[in-house]
Amino acid sequence: MRFLVLFLSLVLIPISHAATLKGVNGVELLAIDGQKISSGMLKSKDLNVTNGEHQVVVQFAKRINQQNMVYSRPTIFSIDVAGDTEIKVRNFRDVNQAESAVRKGLVWLVNNDKETIKVTDGEELFEEGFQIKPDIEKLIAKYNQTNGIMAPALVDSNKVQIEENTFKGENMHNKTQQLITIYQKSSLEEKKAFRMWLLEQDIK
Repeated sequence: MRFLVLFLSLVLIPISHAATLKGVNGVELLAIDGQKISSGMLKSKDLNVTNGEHQVVVQFAKRINQQNMVYSRPTIFSIDVAGDTEIKVRNFRDVNQAESAVRKGLVWLVNNDKETIKVTDGEELFEEGFQIKPDIEKLIAKYNQTNGIMAPALVDSNKVQIEENTFKGENMHNKTQQLITIYQKSSLEEKKAFRMWLLEQDIK
């Protein structure tokens, strides 16, 4: 269901008030609303989303000089998307400064059409050892369960197959057929959750 909502939010941008979310200055977007951002879904650093609250997972990963990459652990927090929104950290002069900031805890800044705010409730996602590319969806599920955050189950990846060119949207008829197919293959509970989500978009 989470994939269904994310997909429809991307396709129905004109209806649900589009916004652009991106990471800058070494900030990578790893997931949004429990769904890992794959290369097929995000060809550039920009992601089209709906305005409103979203849970995101980000990571700092930047080459400071020719020899050194500096990584942070994935960090999860919620943001308010209001128009074009950026998630960033401050600039670092050198590797020592960047590594020191990572050890102390990076200060994440969210800049949108309304304001620039400092994230104060971000939490690092841990797993055994340090993995540069950890199992993000597993870590998110564990975090949400531990903190009592309700999140719909992800749709089985074998249940719905979506071609990359669906997102390019050159043919509205094909888009409509894709939406109908996804909806028809969803369970009654998923259909109900989606109708509620769509109603919320209409009244915003």
